Amino acid sequence: MTDKVVLVKANQLMKTYPGNVQALDGVNLTIHEGEFLSIMGPSGSGKSTLLNLIGALDQPTSGEVFVAGESVAGIQDLDRFRSRTVGFVFQLHNLLPTLTARENVEIPMFERRLPSSSSTGSRPPTPGRGGPCPQGQSHPCPSFRR
Repeated sequence: MTDKVVLVKANQLMKTYPGNVQALDGVNLTIHEGEFLSIMGPSGSGKSTLLNLIGALDQPTSGEVFVAGESVAGIQDLDRFRSRTVGFVFQLHNLLPTLTARENVEIPMFERRLPSSSSTGSRPPTPGRGGPCPQGQSHPCPSFRR
C-alpha cells in the first residue's frame, strides 16, 4: 500500500490577535490527497482563521503551514500561489449576482485561460448549504448567497 500524498499540513499553529485574543492555540492538521473534511465549530472558534492561514491570507503568530510540501511562509509570489494552488469561495458579498454559481467558482480560471472542463474533468457539484440547487437554476441558490 502506498502512502497518500499530504496536501496540507499545519504544525502547532497559533494565532493571537490584538487584545490577546487567542484564535488558534497549537493546532495540528494533516489533509491527504483525496480526503474531504469539514471544519466545524461555534462562532469565534478559529475556523476562518485556520483557513486564512492555509490560504496565505494571514500569517500565524507561531507554527507553520505547508501546502503541497511547500512552507507557506516561504512563498515569494502569493498571488500565483493563491491562483494556482488554493482557492476560496467567500460566503458573503463576494459572488457576482450576474453570474451563475458555477461561473462564480470558475472565475480564478479566467486568468489561467483554462476551459472549465480541464479543472475536474467533469461538472463540479453545485455549491449550496442545503444540497444542490434545483436543476436548471441559472444563478446562485439563495442559501449560497446568504
